Amino acid sequence: MWKWLFSGLFVISTALAVYCFGLSASAQKVVNAVNGPPVLQVRVDFSKPFTNEFAFRHTAEPFYGTTYLTLKADPCPGNWTNTENACDDLKEAHGQMRVISTNNAVIKRGNLDWFYWMRPRSEPENAPLQGFFPRLPLGDYRLHVETTTAVPQLSGAKQELILRYDYIHESSISHAFRILGVVFAVIAGIGAIGLFWQIKRHPEIIRPPTGRY
Repeated sequence: MWKWLFSGLFVISTALAVYCFGLSASAQKVVNAVNGPPVLQVRVDFSKPFTNEFAFRHTAEPFYGTTYLTLKADPCPGNWTNTENACDDLKEAHGQMRVISTNNAVIKRGNLDWFYWMRPRSEPENAPLQGFFPRLPLGDYRLHVETTTAVPQLSGAKQELILRYDYIHESSISHAFRILGVVFAVIAGIGAIGLFWQIKRHPEIIRPPTGRY
């Protein structure tokens, strides 16, 4: 009976520990991507209509978070005192965007409407924010951006379009499942010690007794 109890404890706890550590690592990868360099950072000019494509690589899969676009302008227009004002100016560009795969298939398409439902932790109060396409499979893509109207307020300003990851609960998930992984690893260790102790006391568990019958 004890043999099966310790064996089951070891096998099940080991499997759960591996699962928890794997989930923690996946969530931490998203956190690292958020804190790392942008997915895409390119020069653009919204002061006049333009059409262009930019290559990027999607390397992380957020659990609850997503990706977003922002625009850095230097100098920043004087009326960009908050995100709402900045986005209102950029909505004048009437843009479209498409995500294209390496085999030229259009994966996602949508409006460049400069709307994002939450504020990323790393962005200033006046940053214009644009929601991006969630749940893209990992891989290489091209972002096709097309605008039909100019934004005069940006004339003469140095502008960069930036694509970044954003997370919501991934940091907490990584921490919680790392702790659970440690707990299950300890339980698996207890199961292994118990199983070894049982084998030590009862060698016939793995080596049936021999003799003449």
